[in-house]
Amino acid sequence: MRNRNRAARGYILMITLLLVSVMGILAVSYLLVSSSDYRIAVREEWGIRAFYLARSGLEYYSVNSSAFSPGDRKRLEIEGDTGRQLFEIKVTENDVISTGIIASDSGSEVLRRALKAPQGDIRRWYEVSP
Repeated sequence: MRNRNRAARGYILMITLLLVSVMGILAVSYLLVSSSDYRIAVREEWGIRAFYLARSGLEYYSVNSSAFSPGDRKRLEIEGDTGRQLFEIKVTENDVISTGIIASDSGSEVLRRALKAPQGDIRRWYEVSP
């Protein structure tokens, strides 16, 4: 009877160790997946911010179009809660290109999105590769 209890305790110990190991592996894999999801969400948020910065650049151009001539390029920084946020307006002979830029505090660019307004008509903008 005593040997049977010892054997049973041995099996219970092995099963417990196996379950703890499996739970540990599940916990680590959950952390890896959630951190990956977080990075994806942050990148998407930066993309949305860069898009709206580019839209702000087009709006800025529409209000101040008389101050621009072909060949002009202007950068304006917007105060943000994280990093540097700015837009750049570039005026060509036919088009206006506004680029929203998200940069780190050190100044290196993280993400940019560009919008082009043909003939300076900001109502007909479309996205272009920066």
